[in-house]
Amino acid sequence: ARQLLALLRPGGTLIVCAPLHPSPLTEIPNFLINAPPHHLTWWTASACQALAEVIGVEPLEIVEVPPSPHDSEAIVYWMHRLSLLRARPGPGERYLAHRWGWHLNLVFSYLLARLAMRLLPSPKGGRPCNVMLVARSRQS
Repeated sequence: ARQLLALLRPGGTLIVCAPLHPSPLTEIPNFLINAPPHHLTWWTASACQALAEVIGVEPLEIVEVPPSPHDSEAIVYWMHRLSLLRARPGPGERYLAHRWGWHLNLVFSYLLARLAMRLLPSPKGGRPCNVMLVARSRQS
């Protein structure tokens, strides 16, 4: 974030969007989009607030981003809805592991989600998967 901040003019706007935890995205076991190099970290609104304080920007808005109606996110919501297993936040919980049940669950939820996307509209009432920080740099 400091490198992004260095690119801004004084008073410029910094917009950062990151994966939210917990969310439907993080509850699908072995979901490789959650693994490096795609996602290195997961965030909360309070973590975005802390980031703003550490890098010295004024937060204008910190919001959990509502689900998008576009297909790229619809598959996550369908997979979450059709998944038989969940990774739950807590001490010692693993999100990625070599567990045959998790591998099979991922394959079946993906295939069922692809089918659901062809036959049904996007699921309604999905929880946010991302958090966004909008902040202003200092007027130096």
